[in-house]
Amino acid sequence: MNDNNFEEIFAWGKERGMKLHTSVSRLCVDGVYGMYATKDIPKFTVIAQYPKKNLLPLLDNVKYPEETPYIIKYAHAAVKEFSDPDSSWACFREGLYSDTFFKNTNVYYFTEDEVNFLETVNRTLSDYIRAYRRETETQINSLCSFDKGLDREFIEKILFNVRIWTPPSLYMDSS
Repeated sequence: MNDNNFEEIFAWGKERGMKLHTSVSRLCVDGVYGMYATKDIPKFTVIAQYPKKNLLPLLDNVKYPEETPYIIKYAHAAVKEFSDPDSSWACFREGLYSDTFFKNTNVYYFTEDEVNFLETVNRTLSDYIRAYRRETETQINSLCSFDKGLDREFIEKILFNVRIWTPPSLYMDSS
């Protein structure tokens, strides 16, 4: 999340039951926002909590193919809710990292020449980048195929924002 409307979203979360330990603050370090401990936190302390019932719900009215990964269902719900100005979730749209941020930092946007150069230096890295790009393209195409009205660039933006906080095992195909 960027800094555009952090306070608004933070207040929104607190209204819905979010709790954050007093030893944690949001800071920007070297241009990267994150949550940082401002003093020692004892072992087993709950740092943050949010009621599961208040998480972004998946879309009940959509029949997904059986093998559809959770991240696709979640991204679909986010695209729909963040795009609807009447949705209580619309405030999150402004808080997303920008297209420019991802186009400057995400390997999905590397040119084939750049990936080929990386292959000469580190084959494992170039293979990972190609797999990541294939998987991303598959996920974007999947979303576009069962909901033709979605904006492809906004889908990319949502997927990349979700991935910032999601372990690769939840969005990369393990096969």
